[in-house]
Amino acid sequence: MSALAKNATPRALTHAVTCPSGCYYIACIALVTSGASANGCSQAQHALLSHTATPCSSQRSREDLETMPRPAAHARRVVALLSLAAAFLAPQTRTRHHRLHAKKPPPKKRDGRRLKIATNRKARFTYEIIKTMEAGIALQGTEVKSCRDGNANIADGFARIENGECMLINVDIAKHKTTGDYFQHDARRPRRLLLHKSEIRKLAGDMVDPGFTLIPLSLYFNDKNLLKVDLALCRGKSQRDKRKDIKEREDKRMLARASKGVY
Repeated sequence: MSALAKNATPRALTHAVTCPSGCYYIACIALVTSGASANGCSQAQHALLSHTATPCSSQRSREDLETMPRPAAHARRVVALLSLAAAFLAPQTRTRHHRLHAKKPPPKKRDGRRLKIATNRKARFTYEIIKTMEAGIALQGTEVKSCRDGNANIADGFARIENGECMLINVDIAKHKTTGDYFQHDARRPRRLLLHKSEIRKLAGDMVDPGFTLIPLSLYFNDKNLLKVDLALCRGKSQRDKRKDIKEREDKRMLARASKGVY
């Protein structure tokens, strides 16, 4: 069998085991070395096989195989191994079982780019950003599907420390449209943020001072296709600070227009 596999080509193997005219004959092994046409065996070859070869169909039971003559049983095993080799060598002959159990390709990376799902635009106007950090989020399957569809709103969301865990509160992730009610999720349920214990303890120490809060700035998929939250430690602005920011923004717009010659 080693000499047979060494001299045979993948195309000849494929035609030998998937011959449309002759169905798994022991004498088909001889066609592997001699070669077979693209349309299978010729009429003369098929007539010769029908009279001289012993049928070796895959429908034979184990008892029939044991009662077969020893050379015929050995040839049956050879044909089975050839059919398995042809299935892996030729992609067009792979069975549905092989396709289902094949390894899935790794997800494509976005080269550092983010796929933003939701953004809290008012956060930078309402709050003074002290520092930011990236946090994971524990979600159900329907919540991830809704986020991929862009059905999420974090404008009213905030985070707080509860029992040593950082919880995201009041973030609205809409129910998935094509999922039944039994598997649906609560749109505004508290969701656990995935942070290290040291990070949670540090945030808890920073929030001891009055006026500090945790606000989600954005919800996005990172380059590894994982859903993340851009969490910020903020402090509320006074009306005077807000008016100052508005004036600075208007001054920047005027300078940009003047540089372009547009008044």
